[in-house]
Amino acid sequence: MLKGFILSLMGMSTYFFAFAQYPTDSLLKILKQNPPDTTSYKIFLQLGNLFQQSNADTAIYFHQKAIEKANVLKDTFKIVQAMNQQVIDCYISTNHEKGKKIAQDLLKIISQSSSKSEISRIEASAYNLLGLIEKEQSNFAIATEYFFKALRINEKSRI
Repeated sequence: MLKGFILSLMGMSTYFFAFAQYPTDSLLKILKQNPPDTTSYKIFLQLGNLFQQSNADTAIYFHQKAIEKANVLKDTFKIVQAMNQQVIDCYISTNHEKGKKIAQDLLKIISQSSSKSEISRIEASAYNLLGLIEKEQSNFAIATEYFFKALRINEKSRI
């Protein structure tokens, strides 16, 4: 009886492991077919998001690949979207200095963009992430400033 129970648990764990690997394997298989840049961008972004909680360094790698594809496409929204995900990766992995630099670069791109209304949500998210990073580093006054900037941007974008 115990032997049967253990075997069924092993079978279930193999099933769940295979299920978790399925999206990653499928996406990597599509990438090997050299899809168009827009498709590659979406796949790299999705792969980064899949690894975000389990392996932040791998997520950073895939989000960097998404940024590179977005640069080829010359799509500011896609660039800052992937950069914002990279800041989240850095926050999760406690690589705060790298996260701050990416967020500041992201905000510089947004400030030079002509389509600010489209990317205001990402701008607010970047300020919020900067606030979280500063809070983690016990810089509470700076964190509060960033949180308020994020709130102001969200309030303006709702109008």
